[in-house]
Amino acid sequence: MHYMKPKSKSRITLDLNSILINVNLTYFHCMDTGKRDYLLTKIITEFEKANSRHMGPIMIEDTALNQVIKSLISEKNWNRKFSEEFLKDKISNIIINMIKEGNSEKAPYYLDEMIRDLNSYSIEQVVYIPLLGIKMSVPSIELGNVSLRYMDEDDAAELIGKIHHHYFEHADIYKYIFKHVCSEFRIVAEPIYAVKRAEEETRKVIDLLRYAIPFIPGLRLRIGLVGEVFRTRRFIVANSINSEGYYSSGSVIGSLDDLEISPQNIKIMEDIGIFRLSKMLKEDQICDFKEIILSSIHWFSSSQMKAEPEDQFLNLITCLETILTPMDKRDPIVQNIAEGVAIIIDSNVIDRKKRTQQVRDLYNRRSSLSHHGKGNITEEELRSLTSIALSLLISVIDKSDEFITIKEFHKWIEYRKLGSCDSPSWKEYHEAISR
Repeated sequence: MHYMKPKSKSRITLDLNSILINVNLTYFHCMDTGKRDYLLTKIITEFEKANSRHMGPIMIEDTALNQVIKSLISEKNWNRKFSEEFLKDKISNIIINMIKEGNSEKAPYYLDEMIRDLNSYSIEQVVYIPLLGIKMSVPSIELGNVSLRYMDEDDAAELIGKIHHHYFEHADIYKYIFKHVCSEFRIVAEPIYAVKRAEEETRKVIDLLRYAIPFIPGLRLRIGLVGEVFRTRRFIVANSINSEGYYSSGSVIGSLDDLEISPQNIKIMEDIGIFRLSKMLKEDQICDFKEIILSSIHWFSSSQMKAEPEDQFLNLITCLETILTPMDKRDPIVQNIAEGVAIIIDSNVIDRKKRTQQVRDLYNRRSSLSHHGKGNITEEELRSLTSIALSLLISVIDKSDEFITIKEFHKWIEYRKLGSCDSPSWKEYHEAISR
């Protein structure tokens, strides 16, 4: 069991007392029950207003309240279990108890009681987040820190059995959860924080699946949390004035197909490194190089969801930049990115020369878009850049266990540029330049 240091406890107690500097506690202790309950409700209301807008007729020290929350989170490492909203609610309860008692002398007792309760908190939450654009032909699949699964009748019945109030949620479960593919995330934490973490971890996994989209057969796949992606029909009409002319046009907007989690597609996912990426997401302490890889995957993922080709193009360029932007700001960015791509994905000097020029040309298109807002991206340019980004990502994922930092990876590219293959070896070269 963890115990809070006496010095920290005293500091938090002082902060709690300072919150109450403008509230007359004795007055509440003496008034009749009805009036006290009424005014207590008003104080709670004004407390919430003051906490959200930093003003109100009752001057509660919002700064001191935030100091209490900050002290609790840092002292007990509760930021992995509790949200700020949850802890603010706990502190509010302490304030309410002190108001009811008519004095602030019991602040240490209430604080100790709260610390004891939170230290022993051991309730596991299982969070289900409905997804769009995925269908399952296997029972479930584990990716990163979540599992993807199809929610059947038994799952819905179990959730409904937990609802004792707000019976309208029965319909919501059948509408949004039942017969949907959901991410399942488990954590020992209070519900608000659990939902926040579940969404974060689910989005990381969605990035991995979007990276797989170009490799998996399907028509215009779109994957995401329900509400963040959609599938609908757009209907447009044109009415010809002063004539009988009439024209209409209909089209499907959003995803046309679902990404199927099947044994065949799981094999594809394995071949392109998704399960190596999944393993990275589970690591408590991830190295710099792997963080860069996951960040580049995020930018590729983002490109897959953009409606405009120009936006897709810019996201793909950012994907390359994330991995290959030189560490030394004095080095030319375009040259380093173009040569880096060529070194990594091509094996002979002729192909590397062509690739370098191809990336330079594509990067020049990026400059026109970003700085001058000129030009439309062609389908061929977008296909070429997508292919380059995918080849680069596959290569760096394959090397994810060979380097700790992005700086080491850039040194390896430098080693390859200089023409060294066997003598000296990469290890010997790295040791020599590190002395």
